[in-house]
Amino acid sequence: MKKFIMQSSRLIIQVIFLVSSILLGPFSSFAQEEGPELVYGCENCKVTSYLPMGDYKLLLFSNDRNYLRRKLYLLDKQNLIVDEMKVESSSHLVRLSEHTFSVLEISMGIIIQIQNGRLQVKEAYDLYDRPRIIQTAHMFLTPYHLFGMTPIEGAGENDARYVLYSINRPLMPQVNPRRMGYYGYYRMRENPPFHYTDISYADTVTIFRPKGPPLEPSESFYIKFWYAQDIAYSWLPDYKTLIAMHADNDKQVSTFTSYGKETEMLAYIDYTRGDSYMLTWDPKIKEGRTYTLHEVQKNKTLKPVYRLQFKPMLIDDGYAYQSRVGERRFDLYRHALKGQVREKMQDFGAVSVGAAQNL
Repeated sequence: MKKFIMQSSRLIIQVIFLVSSILLGPFSSFAQEEGPELVYGCENCKVTSYLPMGDYKLLLFSNDRNYLRRKLYLLDKQNLIVDEMKVESSSHLVRLSEHTFSVLEISMGIIIQIQNGRLQVKEAYDLYDRPRIIQTAHMFLTPYHLFGMTPIEGAGENDARYVLYSINRPLMPQVNPRRMGYYGYYRMRENPPFHYTDISYADTVTIFRPKGPPLEPSESFYIKFWYAQDIAYSWLPDYKTLIAMHADNDKQVSTFTSYGKETEMLAYIDYTRGDSYMLTWDPKIKEGRTYTLHEVQKNKTLKPVYRLQFKPMLIDDGYAYQSRVGERRFDLYRHALKGQVREKMQDFGAVSVGAAQNL
């Protein structure tokens, strides 16, 4: 009976996706000339993360009944579900390559690969019931690093609140049999994650330790992560700091403080092209807000290129993706950042303003 219910539910979702794909139709050059392209849409759904993955798409759906229980769907070119996976507290996906991606999780670093139209865990590390040296709402695993964050105990009002670490992979990874009951998610019973038997500060490398308190409260509280061309990026919004960590551990840290407390900022990295962008806006404006998208130049100056009437969900291959959320509907559009400038975008010009301070 349970199997019949699951198959029926999946069939209903497939029908919804099929109807959406028929309504959307194929992409065309005409659609690009007329305005933004409608990439995906659904009724009665909440999408928290979207990733284009070569011939596939990834969609992470939230659950109103339990926000810790979510579903990850793999779609083909026709927007049909080819695989799905139960996930736990993940809120965001980060693309590592055309076939692999990282899931930002609590106390766990996970890389998932797409192989023959199926989602499979490629590598995972579990720190859940170890001494809580590393505490974070987002752990980020790349082919070269495992990032985590720990709050600073006893931090005062004028002190830094946390430290960003890179955590060494265990020399002798092993599976903890006491945790097997937890591994019903991510199909980890098929391939259980390695569990840290012990961890201390000696197993970590400090990536960033802020000096002093946050610059100001931020709408984008959590650290954001990206990965492009073998570089892991971390954006610390409350310190306006962008960190680029290379595979060989070479690190660049740039903080953008010249914009002051009145300006909110959010970094973006183009997954395919590796271009860096910075979005700025006035947080005091709630209705009719306008965003300015800047290109980050090689000398870390910001060149404003577009005014937008939306905050991009992601930027990839020269497109800014816009989510439009209605009372009972979700739609995802993409806008070309080069060439056509239509509807929600306005060409800003070529004036360079604002520079980053290299630390």
